[in-house]
Amino acid sequence: MRLLLLAVVGIGLHAAPLNIVNPSFELGGGQFGTAWQGTCGSCGTYVDSGFDFTFGPPDGMRTLYVNSTVGVHQVLSDLAQPDMANTINVMVGDRLFVPFAGSTMRLCAGPNLGSATLLAQVTNLASPGDGLFDARSLSFTTPTSAPYLGQNLIVWLGGAINGSLQTHYDLVSGDATPTPEPAAWLMVAGAGLYLVRRRTLVAA
Repeated sequence: MRLLLLAVVGIGLHAAPLNIVNPSFELGGGQFGTAWQGTCGSCGTYVDSGFDFTFGPPDGMRTLYVNSTVGVHQVLSDLAQPDMANTINVMVGDRLFVPFAGSTMRLCAGPNLGSATLLAQVTNLASPGDGLFDARSLSFTTPTSAPYLGQNLIVWLGGAINGSLQTHYDLVSGDATPTPEPAAWLMVAGAGLYLVRRRTLVAA
């Protein structure tokens, strides 16, 4: 009986990866690499010299670097869908001998950044450790209805502290998982109670 209920609840709740282009900033193209955009002068892609990070970048030889509180973004082909748990994961790095600017991640929805709705933001001032990378994540569940549903998801990565400071990003990923509406949970619970009662009556 328990296995049956778990199977019913699990139907259609599989995570699907978000389509993040050039997740490790290895593809050339513009100041920030293919698919990434921004207006900041003090950020771009950076090729590790072999002395910038203790174990090198998490993926490839390039990273995104941002100085102070500036940032870059990518407009995804994925759209904001109702009742969807969206998660963004990224590796944040502190370059050796360069003060760390903290990290800020944002998830927005809109046709472009200028007219987008901010869905969620996570700011972390703690350094991963000098010369190291650390995993950071952001999650947001879209409601059943909202004006921004059907618009493009937008990922924004930047620094968090003003000054002559720097933050590096690499290996960006994300996924979206459907979340059942309360009515769906009630239906599952009702079905479970019916099956339990039926089994009890049959056994009696």
